[in-house]
Amino acid sequence: MKRLYAFMVLAFAAQYAVAQSPQQAKIPAEKKNTAVVTNGVKLIGNEEYSQAPLDLTTNSKPKVSAVKSATLWEIEIGTTIYDLQSNASVQNRLAQTGEDLSAAWTMSQTTSFEDRGTGYNIKDGGYWDPQPSTRIESVRIGWPSMMHTDGGKEIVISHPGTAGLLMASRDMGTGAWTEMDLPTDVSAGLLWPRAVADGNTIHMIALSTPTANGGTEYQGLDGALLYYRSTDQGATWDMQDVLFPQMDTSQFAGFDGDNYAITARDGKVAFAVFNDWDDTFVMISEDGGDTWNKTNIISFPLEGFIQDTEILDLDEDGLADTVLTADGAGAIFIDNNMMTHVSFGAMRYLDETVGDDQWSYFPFTDGLEYWNENYGADSTQYVAYVRDLDDNGTYDAEDVGTYFISLVGQPQFAQDADGKLYLSYTEVVESHSSGSQNFRHIDVITTDDFVTWSDPVDITPDEDFWGFECVFPSMAPVVDDYIHIIYQRDFEPGLHVRGDEDPADTNDIVYLQITKDLDYEIGDNVAEVDALAEVALYPVPASEMVYAALPGLKNVNIQIFDMAGKLVASAMNAAEVVAIDLRDIETGMYLVQFEYKGAVTTQKLMVQ
Repeated sequence: MKRLYAFMVLAFAAQYAVAQSPQQAKIPAEKKNTAVVTNGVKLIGNEEYSQAPLDLTTNSKPKVSAVKSATLWEIEIGTTIYDLQSNASVQNRLAQTGEDLSAAWTMSQTTSFEDRGTGYNIKDGGYWDPQPSTRIESVRIGWPSMMHTDGGKEIVISHPGTAGLLMASRDMGTGAWTEMDLPTDVSAGLLWPRAVADGNTIHMIALSTPTANGGTEYQGLDGALLYYRSTDQGATWDMQDVLFPQMDTSQFAGFDGDNYAITARDGKVAFAVFNDWDDTFVMISEDGGDTWNKTNIISFPLEGFIQDTEILDLDEDGLADTVLTADGAGAIFIDNNMMTHVSFGAMRYLDETVGDDQWSYFPFTDGLEYWNENYGADSTQYVAYVRDLDDNGTYDAEDVGTYFISLVGQPQFAQDADGKLYLSYTEVVESHSSGSQNFRHIDVITTDDFVTWSDPVDITPDEDFWGFECVFPSMAPVVDDYIHIIYQRDFEPGLHVRGDEDPADTNDIVYLQITKDLDYEIGDNVAEVDALAEVALYPVPASEMVYAALPGLKNVNIQIFDMAGKLVASAMNAAEVVAIDLRDIETGMYLVQFEYKGAVTTQKLMVQ
């Protein structure tokens, strides 16, 4: 009777979702019912890789650091060859204070990944710094969470992959990074942190190292999800290694890396766990992390089920059944009125063989689920599906890159001052294919009432069909006049270090800014932006003179600004090399802006 009741609850949740859902495209049965076997083990980044060196001479990718139009602006702020930004949920990677943004990502510039660490860039005064070539840490790390505090600190917390976690911090936008090992008594070590700042308080969750990654059980859990808190910008931690009773062995056998997300605002803290073979739930604290309440968003249909120890037989006919739960990649958000919102991709799973340490998932599972605190337990709404873009009645994608997530997934939330909620996510679009797999683009939908949602807008439309794989979006939580997003862009669906194991290649980390009305037109100035990509200043640093090389260009407007935004020099080129006199300019850092037919690029210049 217990099993039947749980199944009925799940069916009710699905019925509620369908009643509220957008239009769903028909997915051919042969794709929808194709299962892919996996062992489900999450990577920590210290695995051994064997690959040929990256041959940049054969890299024919177009250079696009583009102003695409007046309302949609993209620029490359970094690169990485190590392309696994997360096994599932995307960490907080874009911190925001007013108009200033700090971006962080896992970066490596070599195919050995020995230099892996936090790639970092900052946008202050309206300009991004030059792309970084080295990590900010002194040791090899991965999985950074980026945050700003009210005390003027920018902080990155990451995992080295052994022992505990590492925190790097500095005064906002300036100075050297200071490193600190975070306190823990977990002998197995900690991995895959998620951290967020609320004022000067940092709230963090992290996982004890599972046995599959070389760890040991912690308090009986194979992967214990633990909570940490610092009220002084990370200097000390008054709560550490906290295992909540709602998440101990009385209810769970363990948790998986990256299957969770955290948020905090004005003393309220919440995190969600997006389980595949167990309950998907949210934990909420109204008192800054002192006490917590748990609500199941999707109750797993068989209580106490431990995957791979028995088959999931819902109808008790002796055969394994598929189950619809979460894909592990979700997001959580607290809005202007202190309501908690959650979103994640749906996923179907099947395990037909007991004890083989493998199970199957269905990569053509479709549907982005949404929940808020008004819904209560075991109720979700589907708010997005893949689109039938050619209106032929069928979703025609050939295949998908392997991220182990839904066709629509990797969601992120933001909100504007008027209360409009923005939800971004990746969609495998049927209109763009590499010839064997279809590309993911980034869509945005909005709601004013948390019930009805807008039609999706593709904000990475790729109208020139270069073939962009746009994944791991991280959206700044506040929408001002613009939506702010960073994402990883590749020219091949899937990943190198996991899943497809594509050949090593350079991935772009792209900042995208788009007007919040999501109404834009694609410009035709990409060629001009390509030309500006070849602009060079020399020597750097400069003293009395600096030369601007402008190959093949004329009538480029060159302006030099000090860091306060004051124009100190300008020139218009008539030749491919322009000499600019610096003798009347004081020593210091300057921004040199090049404008050509509406396209703009900026470089930093140190004058000695």
